[in-house]
Amino acid sequence: MEASPAPYALLILPQSGGNPTKETLPHSTADTLIGQVSELLVAVSKEPVVAGGRLRHTNRMLETPVVNCVLLWAKPGMEAALSAYEDKVLRLVGEHGGRVLERGTVVPGSQYDGEPPAEVQFLEMPSEASLDAYIDDPRRLAMAGERDAAIARTDVFRIQRSRA
Repeated sequence: MEASPAPYALLILPQSGGNPTKETLPHSTADTLIGQVSELLVAVSKEPVVAGGRLRHTNRMLETPVVNCVLLWAKPGMEAALSAYEDKVLRLVGEHGGRVLERGTVVPGSQYDGEPPAEVQFLEMPSEASLDAYIDDPRRLAMAGERDAAIARTDVFRIQRSRA
């Protein structure tokens, strides 16, 4: 006969201050409570919330994070302008729930056929909708002239994470 799992410990913080209390709940009750809290967060949140290890948006659909590798080539002599533009535009990523996982330049002497990109980025967005919102952000679009002046070429690769 299998032993039943230990109950969850729940710390209750009173709204009016005071000392927290500790309660124990059986798994079935705790699982129900966690589900109810997740649903409540989804109902009141404009941002995605984590539910069961996957992102859930206000439309209650599970969403899969999107990771892109972005390669950027500068126009001749415009490397500093490219970097300055990217400094500004990448600040918007977080406002759409995303993260800049990595940003850097190619090490001189690296094996590459042709001219290497001036900058390489790995960006993670919580969903396709978040990526679209970032791409269509009016503040980003307003900087199109800066982008066009500095950037000669952009290649974007969708990355599928492998389990390592």
